Amino acid sequence: LACVQDRVTAFSIDMENIAYSLFYSPTILNYLEITDRSEQILMYKEMINVCSNTISLKDGIAGVMLFNRYMEYSGSSGVYIDPEEIPKEASNTVYSSLVYSPMNNMPMYLITFPIWDLKSEQVGKQIGLGVFVME
Repeated sequence: LACVQDRVTAFSIDMENIAYSLFYSPTILNYLEITDRSEQILMYKEMINVCSNTISLKDGIAGVMLFNRYMEYSGSSGVYIDPEEIPKEASNTVYSSLVYSPMNNMPMYLITFPIWDLKSEQVGKQIGLGVFVME
C-alpha cells in the first residue's frame, strides 16, 4: 500500500510541476491575456507548439486544453474533450472521472488546473484554466 501511495504522490507532484511550467510559461500567459481575437489567432500556432512539446514530456498526457478568464474554450493540442464536460469551477487541482473523447471514443480522465494572475494585487484572480487530457 505504501508503494502505491508513493507512486500516486510522485505522479501528482510530477503533473503539478509540468502544469506550472506549461500554464505559467510566457507563451501561455500572453495567449490567455490577449483580448483581440486576431492577435490570438496569430499566436495560436506558438501556443499549440508549447502544448505539443508538453504532451511529449510524459506518457499518458494525450492532450492539453485551455480556457480563458471567462471560462471560454481558447484552444487545444492533442486529444480533445467536449468543453461542456470540463468543470469550470476549479480553485485547485481537480481529477475527473472517466470522460470520452469524440476524437477516438476512448476513456480518458482530466486533470484541471486553475491559472492565477500572478501580476494582480487581487488575491485569487483567475485568468484561465488548463486541462490535461489523460489516457
